[in-house]
This record gives sequence, structure tokens and C-alpha cells, in this order.
Amino acid sequence: MAHAIDTLGSWQAEDTTVGLVLDALETLRREVPAGTATRTAVLTLVTVAPDVAGCERAAQALHEIGARHPARTIGIVATPDPRPLGATISLHGHEESGRVFWSEDIDLHVGGAVVEHLNSLIEPFTLPDLPVVVWFVDDVPVVSDPLLDAADAVIVDARDLADASKFAAIREMATRRPVVDLSWVRLRPWRELLAALFEGDHRPLLDAVETVEVRGKEGPRRILAGWLADRLALPTSSFHVVPANHAYMRLTATLDGRRASFSVIRRGDERTLLATADVDPDPPRHSLGQLPPTGPAWGLQEALTSLHGDPLYLRALDAATDLGL
Repeated sequence: MAHAIDTLGSWQAEDTTVGLVLDALETLRREVPAGTATRTAVLTLVTVAPDVAGCERAAQALHEIGARHPARTIGIVATPDPRPLGATISLHGHEESGRVFWSEDIDLHVGGAVVEHLNSLIEPFTLPDLPVVVWFVDDVPVVSDPLLDAADAVIVDARDLADASKFAAIREMATRRPVVDLSWVRLRPWRELLAALFEGDHRPLLDAVETVEVRGKEGPRRILAGWLADRLALPTSSFHVVPANHAYMRLTATLDGRRASFSVIRRGDERTLLATADVDPDPPRHSLGQLPPTGPAWGLQEALTSLHGDPLYLRALDAATDLGL
């Protein structure tokens, strides 16, 4: 993570044009004192949020990962009501390992018909010959959204999605470009801990699983149930999927008269996971895992490190659909 963040320059206008924003950006870049920082970028990251709060959360996450993924960031707050183009530009310096890098934030407030053509709006601001990553904050777009045509990769977060059509949209988007789901990224410790319970002499029990219980918020429980359905190839009747505040998985199995259960559960409100293998007649085996830091920064950093998508995730979405989730 970045150790320090300084604002090297800023500019703001409530009623402006794309041309004036580009001129202001160029002026700010020229005004950065020589030797103050090194300008660098590995991508253009576009964040789209329905309100200012969502855009600010995204910007904070980007500043936290700092120089590890330097980017030109274009933050868009899009509303259906017509309004003049508003813009804010900030140049930020990030200190990492004794060096200072600087990056550019361009925040745009748009409304009305422009919202239907965000691909054209962002095109003048994208950096040439670098990938364009679009992060949809707090929502998932329809697959016909023109902004997707400008994206080399897409980031979403299925954690709180309650509309099954949104998951179908994610799956369809993934046929056209890499899609990284921050919810899937955050669930990695759960999946790794459960898989580790079946290592060694417990491996034969993986093929003897009879029932699966998955709990959690809409997105996590759907994704985890789909992942297990894909890996275990069990019938729908074997799954029990229910709402809960925290993710939870429990598998039961029977082999040669031995009953077994394997579970991963969060320990209350702690940032710790408890994995348990309880196989008759042996005493239970326990292992602990640590949840990643709260907030979107950790997941975003992981997502930007692996923008090729994950075939396991796509199969989990397909299996969840087959389960009727």
C-alpha cells in the first residue's frame, strides 16, 4: 500500500466542456515541479457510480493501492437528469519504497443523454496504447451499455446483487471481455480453506459428499453454491442455500460407513475463518484463516493484478444458474 499521498495540483469547474477539461489537465501536468515526482501509468481506470459517495469510495481505494497500480483514473457520476458537465482534476503523488509517483484523477459529473454515450465521453481522456479497465461501482450494467465497447476488462462486485438478471448480465459480458468480480476475489480464503480440508487422507471423501449447505449474502452464497455445484456435480436436491450476514459452507459425506462433515465459518464479527473437518471416529481437525482487509482496496489490487478473468468463476455462475439461483 502507498505510504503517503500528496495533492500536487487541482482544478474544478461546474459547467465546462471536454476541451476545457483536457486543457486544464495539460496545464496542471506542466506545472508539476521537475523532480517532484515521476509520472507513470499502466492503465486507464474508469469508475462509474450512481452517486458521489460511490465515486469517492472508489477513489479512496485507488489511492490506497497507490504506486502499485498507477493509473489515470476517470471517475464518472452519472445521473438520468440533464445537467451541465462538471469536472474536477487532481494530481496525486504516491510514495512507495522511497520514490514518489504521480497519477491523475479526472472526476466527471454527467447527466441526461450523455449517460447513454459514456464511451464517447471518456475516449479523449484515455491513455494511448494502455488497457482501459471499467469498474462499475454498486451496480452491473446492461450488456448493451456502450461503455463496455471501450473496455478491455470490466470489474464488478456481486456482493449485494439481488436481481438474478444481473448475474446473467455478468455472464454474458464475460463472453466479450475479461470480467473480474470483487466478490469472487474476496471469497478466495473461503474456497482455499474448504479445499484444504480434503487434502491427504480426506481426499476420498470429496467424491462421497451427499449434502451441501451454503449461507451468505445474495452474491456470495450464489457464487459459492455455484462453485461447489461445479466441483461436486451433485443434484439440485443436495443443496440448501439460505440468506445470512456472513458466508458459511458445510458439506456432509458418508464413505464406508464413516460419516463426515466439512465446514468453513466466520468466527462472529472477527476477521478470522474457522475450518473444521469432523470425520468419524477421529477427533475434529481445525484450521484458521484470515479474512482480507475491509474496504475495496485489497480486492481491487488483486483484480488489477489478474485482469484475465477466471474460468472457475464463470463455471460457478453457470452452475448457479442451473441450480435455479
